[in-house]
Amino acid sequence: MVKAPKSSVMVILVTANNATSAAPVAAVRPSNPAPAPMLKPLKPRFYGLITSAPASAVSPASLASRAKPSPPGSKKVTTLPPLEATLLPARHPLLQEAVELDEVWSFVGQRSQQRWIWLALCRRTRQVLAYAIGPRDEGIWRLLWSRIPVRYRFGLLYTDCWSSYYNLLPVKQHRPGGKEVGDTNHLERFNLTLRQRLGRLMRKTLSFSKCDVMHEICLRLFLHEYNLQCANNYT
Repeated sequence: MVKAPKSSVMVILVTANNATSAAPVAAVRPSNPAPAPMLKPLKPRFYGLITSAPASAVSPASLASRAKPSPPGSKKVTTLPPLEATLLPARHPLLQEAVELDEVWSFVGQRSQQRWIWLALCRRTRQVLAYAIGPRDEGIWRLLWSRIPVRYRFGLLYTDCWSSYYNLLPVKQHRPGGKEVGDTNHLERFNLTLRQRLGRLMRKTLSFSKCDVMHEICLRLFLHEYNLQCANNYT
């Protein structure tokens, strides 16, 4: 047996007498090697803005929908009943209801554009009777008073010590008092719920309303849902 060098290949020779012998043979390379795989060049990626389809490829239906956009929130607001429809029946006129009145600070667009949310809440049912959005003056307060259902206007009216309340509310029904008295605790607690549920009403937040329409729509949607929950939980 002869050891073949490492660069050669061992070939087994078979003779007629079934005798085998090994002889070193040089490695055989193919005359036509297989071609190397061709790599396709990568196409450059384009990160620009995606433009819309040409006008000829847009259907007439889509063009019609773009021509007349619906006002913001119109679909949900049109299906809402009046806020008074969500209220529970009031007591007999001889049994006076207790109504709490207060206002909440908010803004639209920027903090300098203040929008005060005026609220009237029934102490017995915890439902919001009416609301109004605007500046902190007597004009918007008169709007809130006109929206309160008539059957609730003859009860006791609890407010803070703001001067306009003294000028507009009946003296016999008006019960002014500060926060230390606690006559408006239920409405103050609702104001906290309002700020926690609606991010646009929080004092320090990145969420805010950009227009007065959406500001009021979001408030109306929440007040309707809140009144319905109070009605279901009332015993």
